Order: sequence, then C-alpha cells, then structure tokens
Amino acid sequence: MIVSFWHLDGMHEDSGTPTAWLSSLPGTKCHLRCVCATDVAARRFLDRPRHAGHLDAERREAELVADFDKLAACPPLALPPALDVDTRGAVDVHALARQILRQL
Repeated sequence: MIVSFWHLDGMHEDSGTPTAWLSSLPGTKCHLRCVCATDVAARRFLDRPRHAGHLDAERREAELVADFDKLAACPPLALPPALDVDTRGAVDVHALARQILRQL
C-alpha cells in the first residue's frame, strides 16, 4: 500500500506526488480514493494537527471547500481498478478488503 496526495490530471503541475512511476511497480495495484463531501473534507483538513510551518491557519474554510471541489472533479489515477471509498463515516475495513479482492 502506498498512500499519498497523488497528482491527478487537471491539478496544478506542482501539486501532488508524481504518478508516472506507479505503473512500473511490480504486483497488483488498486487505486482507493477516499471521498466525502468537500465541506467535510475542509473541516477535517482544518481540524487536523500539523506543524505551523504549513500555514494551515491562514486558510479559510470557504477557500478550502472551493479547492476541494476542484480536486473532486479530477479523474482518478489511470491505475485500474479504481474504487471510491465513502469516508463520511466509519469504514468497515474488512468489507472494504473483500470489495478490493473482488475488483482484482
């Protein structure tokens, strides 16, 4: 499992971790994309503890919602299979694992 804020088509060139190298990795791959309402994502972003050097305190919630709306419109990685995971609430990881195995 590799977790990152991946660069997706439609994002600024300097945003996200580059992805071209992912297809060269051996083994089975599946892109899990965690999804929730953008206002929920913005609130979670603001509530998480991070070093002050990230300047998160300077971001307004409305600005983050707009940014997350743009990100939500980006297509998933070109790394099939892709699976969206609803993260509005708790995720049943055992059910998710079974779903991933069915996709592979």
